[in-house]
Amino acid sequence: MTGFGEIKPHGLVSVSVALGANPALMQRFIRTDGGDVGIQMTRRLALVSVFLVTSVLPIAGIARAADFPFVAGDTFTVSLQVETQSSSGGGSSGSSHDVWALTERVVALRDAGVELEFDLTADVSADDRRIGWQFPARIFQPTHGPAELLNWNEAEPRLRAWLGEQYPAICGHWFFTWTAQKIDCDAQSVIQSLAPYVQPSGLAAGQLYSEPGASGSVPLEADAAGHALIARMNVDPEVVRWQRAGRDVAVAEITHRTVAFDDALRARSSDRISGTVTVTFELDGQGRITRRRRVAAVEVASSDGSIEREQTTETTEWAPASHASHG
Repeated sequence: MTGFGEIKPHGLVSVSVALGANPALMQRFIRTDGGDVGIQMTRRLALVSVFLVTSVLPIAGIARAADFPFVAGDTFTVSLQVETQSSSGGGSSGSSHDVWALTERVVALRDAGVELEFDLTADVSADDRRIGWQFPARIFQPTHGPAELLNWNEAEPRLRAWLGEQYPAICGHWFFTWTAQKIDCDAQSVIQSLAPYVQPSGLAAGQLYSEPGASGSVPLEADAAGHALIARMNVDPEVVRWQRAGRDVAVAEITHRTVAFDDALRARSSDRISGTVTVTFELDGQGRITRRRRVAAVEVASSDGSIEREQTTETTEWAPASHASHG
């Protein structure tokens, strides 16, 4: 694509933001389907349909301040790996493997929640840091309710500096280079982006747990060894349908067509959608969550008889980088 100045393939990508990942940190994308650009683009956007649902609701699983397994000054390296496998009735298939990382610093513990700061890792280049205008992002995550972005007023000047004279005309538009991208200029979008990076606490076997994109709540189950908590749920078909309609609108814009969202949603109304979402929290010896693994398997049967299947595995790991004094 041309006409976007310094906007790079791994620039401010709302697909990545919606996926809960920082676009400046995309390390690699493996494509195996060998199809044309339109097919590749659709496959890549299909990841949004399954995975976007992980971050459209408030961050969950935050305990009372007294129960937090860390103190102010603690820092963590948080890695997020996303793998997807897809296939369709025509015999074609595709896969992708993306890896991102952020640093997390505990700024303060309050009775009502915790203040956290997320930033790009130290090895990120100056150019990529400029593209990652959302960071550093400082949030307050209450024990109940949605997270709040505290330094939103610092983000907009960084965005303007990156986009230059193209701001705000380019905001909200999709384009395609080596992957589908949307220029998202809303500083508040980083809240959704950070959802998979916030370390849950205060979870226990038997506690009701709900997951964005899944239907209802289920009790958390402990594994036989007591080293993990597991939630097994069915996907919410309407959430997936809504996301697939959004994907169709994006593909239309990229291919210079116009499709209204309501029309796209109506076209998806006859899709038969089923699938499962399984979330596993791995615990250390002190009962702290060190790894979160989310597997979403979705099958969509269209009215023309075609069947699409996709499985997305999202793994988040929290590794201590430094500890403040707990004395």
